[in-house]
Amino acid sequence: MVIFNELSIKEDKQSLVIDCSIEGLNIYDNMYIKSVYLDYYKNAESPGVPSSKALVVYDKQEGEEEQRALRFCVEKEQLPSDMGVSDFDKGLFFVTVICDGDLPASAALLACGADDTVDTAIVLDWQRVYEAGMKYISALNDQCFDDCNDLPGFKNFILLWNALRLSVETCDYGQIGRAWERFLRIYTNNPLTFNAGGCGCRR
Repeated sequence: MVIFNELSIKEDKQSLVIDCSIEGLNIYDNMYIKSVYLDYYKNAESPGVPSSKALVVYDKQEGEEEQRALRFCVEKEQLPSDMGVSDFDKGLFFVTVICDGDLPASAALLACGADDTVDTAIVLDWQRVYEAGMKYISALNDQCFDDCNDLPGFKNFILLWNALRLSVETCDYGQIGRAWERFLRIYTNNPLTFNAGGCGCRR
């Protein structure tokens, strides 16, 4: 029912963008966005159920005009003090959108989940993944790279990167948390270093 047009953490890690809208099908003509929540993944017990520590990004008030599309830029200063995270650096969050309105019974026949009034999506700090991957790419382009030897750790990085992507694409909320924590453990606490092979040009 909900389309997430954009979910992203800005490069400066100071803000997070949420852009969502009701899908443009006739059966959703009388639906609107009731509320939007941002939850830190460690606090959420189950998908679609915001924890008590979640940030209420939007909550329709009585008499307020119904909205079918919303865009927010959440600043780090808006994060609740008890959420467990103070900024968006190394962040993994769940965005839950709850809809309301008149939904025809035919929606249930359209497709599996077409009548669900709650949608949850994942947003994480992909910039950190990109930076880790580009260190391997830079090493591959190094004139001192030995083509006969594998780049240490590159295969493991590719596997972990694909595990993250697949978990997000399939909405496997439990697996994405485990994969993200593994990524941070490897690539945040242990910065990538490469053996220069004697020539000293690859660092």
